[in-house]
Amino acid sequence: HWALIRIRFEAYYPAFRDINKANKLLRENAKQFPDFLPTYKDLGLLHASVGAVPPQFKWGIELFSSLNGSIEEGSKELELALSDTTHPFYRETAALYAFLQLHLQGQPAAAWKTVNKIDLDPRKNKLHCFLLANVAMRSGHNDRALQLLEQQPRERETLDFAYLDFMFGMAKIRTLDLSAGLYFQSFLSRFNGLHFVKEATQKIAWCELLRGDENDYYERLAEVGRRGNATNGGDANALNESQRGKPVHLGLLRARLLFDGAYYQRARQAIDAVDAAQLSAAEKLEHSYRTGRILHGLKDYTGALSFYERTIAQGQASELFFACN
Repeated sequence: HWALIRIRFEAYYPAFRDINKANKLLRENAKQFPDFLPTYKDLGLLHASVGAVPPQFKWGIELFSSLNGSIEEGSKELELALSDTTHPFYRETAALYAFLQLHLQGQPAAAWKTVNKIDLDPRKNKLHCFLLANVAMRSGHNDRALQLLEQQPRERETLDFAYLDFMFGMAKIRTLDLSAGLYFQSFLSRFNGLHFVKEATQKIAWCELLRGDENDYYERLAEVGRRGNATNGGDANALNESQRGKPVHLGLLRARLLFDGAYYQRARQAIDAVDAAQLSAAEKLEHSYRTGRILHGLKDYTGALSFYERTIAQGQASELFFACN
């Protein structure tokens, strides 16, 4: 756990040292007490994480540590830990297994099924609300995420969890509900950290643009560079947009947000309403990419492949992520 926190705050060397130490201790524990199943909760997480490292970078891990493993090995160890439903880390293990299914195995439907089997109470426990809403938003259940986040506990005697309002804003903006801006503002007014701040400010700017107020869009976007950092992807993208000097294309933005919420039919209508002939070269590339993604969501695989191939052909020399993705 210390290692994960250190990684989040870019203390990579002590994080790596902690991971290596944890791995050695866990392996020794598994050797001495093979029937103590909670050991396999953390061993499974470590082995799956190492297995997710691209082959061209694994030499560094092998050179500086005793770490090894694969996603399959980690998955089996987590399943072993889950075979005992009585140990005190059962819910944590199940949650980790759901995130492994979601992020490393590419099985969002299975992850959603897993979290719904855990005995969670999102109306009384903010962490439970976070777990369920997070997986819901990433597995095509945005409407359910909205329900969960609406019901989150807000009693003053509980520890503040401002990020839940960031998530609420994200779930709302994916339906093109412009009240999302209120929740991003709530997050910004209560959160004293550095992460997600630039992204929340960008999303408020998007609400202004979707409302048709380009002046307010630029005013809010100008605030992106004044607070927070850009170490995660969303914050980095927000900073890049604030420095570009040109607004995002409104039609492409609508299609993107609706797709992210898994509202594929509405996203298809939004992308079809965009006149591709009027787009810049970069916007045409994004148009091809997002059309492919939407058709993929609609299970029109032939159409999706056609637009993916067009994106690759048009974007091979581009620094934008579309062709690569």
